[in-house]
Amino acid sequence: MDNISVEHVLSVSPSEAAGGTKKLVTVNGRRLEVSIPAGVKTGTIVKLRNVGIANDFVSVQIRIEYPGHPSSRKHRISARGAWAIGLVSLVVFSFLLIILSNANPESTPASLSPPPAPPAPVRLPTGTYLMNNLGGGLGELTIENGLDLDAIVVLSHPEQPKIALTAVYIKGEASHTITGIRDSAYVVYFEIGEDWDYGSHKFMRKRAYQRFDDNLTFQTTSRQYTTWELSLQPVPGGTASTEHISEDEFPVLVP
Repeated sequence: MDNISVEHVLSVSPSEAAGGTKKLVTVNGRRLEVSIPAGVKTGTIVKLRNVGIANDFVSVQIRIEYPGHPSSRKHRISARGAWAIGLVSLVVFSFLLIILSNANPESTPASLSPPPAPPAPVRLPTGTYLMNNLGGGLGELTIENGLDLDAIVVLSHPEQPKIALTAVYIKGEASHTITGIRDSAYVVYFEIGEDWDYGSHKFMRKRAYQRFDDNLTFQTTSRQYTTWELSLQPVPGGTASTEHISEDEFPVLVP
């Protein structure tokens, strides 16, 4: 009997993809457990073997679904358009009320509902990785974002600073630790702002770009490995300095 390949698509959240998880899929009426390794990317194929039929396996394709997918942003644009149409209707209705009031002084205008509140800015969970190609080492980098704006922190090699090796989202007033960093020297960039846009991979408002002046070096010996702690906000007695850079100097975040 030939091998039987049953294709399935399994959706996971960004945090599940970054840290690894286990999911269940149903094949031929049976519930099978899929072990998803940490750092998995969209399109990764996980094969399950010996699932109850001789010489068979099941191929499961992983798909990372981000909260507030671009389709939801289209919904927000549509809502703004509806508000604009409603505003025109409100002006016309108010004009008619003025005419009616002048025609009949005793008439009272109908109560009007306030316009809808603007949509909340898009934010990702702290620890969401846009990309992560630093696995395999022991180094750790703890990043504290004490700012009131969210941030994307990026590490790249000094020889190829425009190529992002890892990029992680950290909300304002939050912190995150990048683990498994391989031995090397890295340049640290960060972008701050609010209202994240999935299509352009950048913040839509209050956007600014900075780079730390000194590189971070990670070294591992038989007895110890390197850990760093980094604060994005200025702190008294801090030893790290940064400089503002242009968007063109910032590493590319599109995978």
